[in-house]
Amino acid sequence: MKKYLLPLLFLSLPLALVAQQDPMSLYSDFYDGVKSISSIVWDDHTNIATVKLDNENFEVTAVNDQLQKKWSSSFAGSVMTTERFKDKIIVIAATEHSTVKGNGNTYVAYLIDPTNGKQLLQKEVYHGDDTYMEVPMIFTGDGSFVKICIRQTGFTRQMHVGLLGALSIDKYTSQLNETRQLNAITLNDKLDAENNLKLPVPAGTVISMCANIRGDIFISWMNGQGIKVDKYADGSATPAKELNADVAFVADDGMILAEQLRMVASATNPDVIYYGTTYANQDNDIELGVGKLDFTTGKKSFVSEAFDRNHVKALEKSFVAINKKTDDVDLGSRRGLHIRYLGEAGGILIATVTSQYTETASYGAWNVENSVLVNGYDENLGIRFQQILPANYKIPNRFIPIAYHHTQNKFYVIGNEKTGINTVTGIYGCLDLASGKWEKMQALSKKHISSFGFANGYATMWFGNSFAVSYFSTKGFNNTSFNVALQQNEY
Repeated sequence: MKKYLLPLLFLSLPLALVAQQDPMSLYSDFYDGVKSISSIVWDDHTNIATVKLDNENFEVTAVNDQLQKKWSSSFAGSVMTTERFKDKIIVIAATEHSTVKGNGNTYVAYLIDPTNGKQLLQKEVYHGDDTYMEVPMIFTGDGSFVKICIRQTGFTRQMHVGLLGALSIDKYTSQLNETRQLNAITLNDKLDAENNLKLPVPAGTVISMCANIRGDIFISWMNGQGIKVDKYADGSATPAKELNADVAFVADDGMILAEQLRMVASATNPDVIYYGTTYANQDNDIELGVGKLDFTTGKKSFVSEAFDRNHVKALEKSFVAINKKTDDVDLGSRRGLHIRYLGEAGGILIATVTSQYTETASYGAWNVENSVLVNGYDENLGIRFQQILPANYKIPNRFIPIAYHHTQNKFYVIGNEKTGINTVTGIYGCLDLASGKWEKMQALSKKHISSFGFANGYATMWFGNSFAVSYFSTKGFNNTSFNVALQQNEY
């Protein structure tokens, strides 16, 4: 494999990194004692929040740019995803969930009127065998279709006694990596299945899937050390074309392959997909590999960036601290570096990398995540910029999702920055894609918010002229339910 180190193109850091400023408004008791929240942008003035109340019930809530709940509707099930489907909202949920077995393999879909939250349709859209754990992936492209792609693993849905003994970690991951069958279901606007395809299971190990705006499906899989990608045209159960990715690595016995590679179809050319992965190279350094596959021409391109000691030090040294509100940049443990995000923004491919690891001490285990490396590539995978958001935290029990969002020429990132022992605040950066420079960076206020609250990226709301950060703070001693405050800020 050709080794190509991306040049250091650190452009001058922030035009301004300001001190904490007061938020525009605060909804201090947005929700109380919930499991999780996720949010999608509906338009410049409205976001749709999906709130998991418990394992059997959830709410869908429309929130406007004044932080008002326009409507809120309750539904049954363990919610999996909420998306736009044409001019309606579609929510897909498992009909049952247990702490031991996870989600069941029967799914129900709800079609919701976005103007008032009323349920328009409810149908069972998939009924699977409950013997094995199944992994669904749901694609909607630009909102014109709904595809549910389901991979049945070899891991049984039962209590696994002695997981670290009789059933070793290696066996556990081997069963999760196994694919017994693949299904692809396309729903119409009546929530009926237009087709229910059984896709062939390749001889290797299925890694991941993505879909383009036409509804074509791309499936990546590993055979030996090589990665192949098959394209399935919309409605077809036969692969139309197969391309080999220009990356090879040996999978560790305990590696869950589905976590190792990200794929995204180009929004401008549906026959192009990008992929990103991190792996140990021949020098045993973690390496980021980013590739492009064109299923029309068969052309491929690939670049890599090895995070050896000297390169990581050079990256950190290139960062210029602006004020005392942020720590110096720290990319953390080189062994913990992993790709976290891959997506297009304003004609630029963005890949982000952070280090995650766990520290164990006599007083418990602490999850650590360090600064966010943001790489921007042109359509030929030439490096446009490298920037870093100086986020760093160490808290018990969880890793905190990072928020990513883009408009036509801006890319936004929100992470968490430590402020004390077990306390953090949100840190926000706005990257100008034309110049490759941070346009704005600031530590967000924690005024009237629990000192132990953290900014949850999945629940961030993005409006035309503002954004709202959801601060989660644990409720009680079980650390599985949260009180949520919604804080509105200016871009």
